[in-house]
Amino acid sequence: MIAIISNPPPLISLLSIPNLHSSFASPLTCRRRRFQICASSLVLPLLPFPIDQVLIPSEVKSLHLYEARYIALLEESLFQKNKLFVHFVLDPIGLGGTSAEASFAARYGCLVTIEKVEKLDIGALVLIRGVGRVKLLEFRKL
Repeated sequence: MIAIISNPPPLISLLSIPNLHSSFASPLTCRRRRFQICASSLVLPLLPFPIDQVLIPSEVKSLHLYEARYIALLEESLFQKNKLFVHFVLDPIGLGGTSAEASFAARYGCLVTIEKVEKLDIGALVLIRGVGRVKLLEFRKL
């Protein structure tokens, strides 16, 4: 599944999120990184999670991906320049085709960057970091 996303109002500057960038990064590097990550709307892959596994911006999480569909999502994200996808809380009660039809939990997600991938015999161990909150505008099943 993929989503068309946008930054929800009010937009919180990514530079104000703690731990977004390392302490040794220059201000110019931080501005470049912020420019690369921010966009008015993008089409990105979604990685669904149960409602008890919310990821918030600046949080780091380790995932063991082993199902073929999640490995395909990982490969799709790795081929992108910024290695981004959306960490998404799947709310089966309210998941419509547009954001207006979806429940609150299904309308927002966390934009995630892939920091490290370690291939295993079965699947891959992936280290991800939340970089910002996004609003999901539309869902498309591929």
